[in-house]
Amino acid sequence: MHTKYINRLNTSKKVLGILTLSDFSTWSSANLTAVIFTLFALDQIQGATITDVGFSSLVFLAVSAVLNIPLGRLLDKTNGFLDENYVLVASSVVRGVALILLAYSTAIWQLYLLQAILGVARSMNYVSWRVLFSKFLDPKHVGEQWSIYDSIIAIGLGFAALIGGYIGDHFPFSYVIFIAGVVTVIGGIFPLFIHKEIKETL
Repeated sequence: MHTKYINRLNTSKKVLGILTLSDFSTWSSANLTAVIFTLFALDQIQGATITDVGFSSLVFLAVSAVLNIPLGRLLDKTNGFLDENYVLVASSVVRGVALILLAYSTAIWQLYLLQAILGVARSMNYVSWRVLFSKFLDPKHVGEQWSIYDSIIAIGLGFAALIGGYIGDHFPFSYVIFIAGVVTVIGGIFPLFIHKEIKETL
């Protein structure tokens, strides 16, 4: 029994570590753009106003909010957690590609469309990631594991904002968006490293 618990604990640590690294990559790259996004839109999107930027953020969050519940129900219908892992990988690819395309956008309709796609990716990430992370939490260390995760993410977000601001000061704003997209796509690789552990939960 003791050996079984140790094995489960080791699996939990590995999966939670990879999932934290995945989220670190996804949301740190997102925060790269936080400081400069409005400036980017006003500078590169023809005719864009601050109101347009605000509305595009509404589109982003509204699409995510609408998709969360049906996507969660859909994933619940499938036994096991491989589908959540695949959706998590796909969310990084979709988000990364959308950011790369956004870096080259010049029209308001492109801004709205890509924000809608980013909203889809956000929903895919939030629903699948939270299911997986919650599944592999150690019941005896739930508070500690969530705290470690949040501390790592907070540090990543802070430094990402600083780096994004620095790059935006020295290079075109589109560079920051493009780099964020590339980092996000690369981050989609991480969940593949826990495929075996997730499959064994079937």
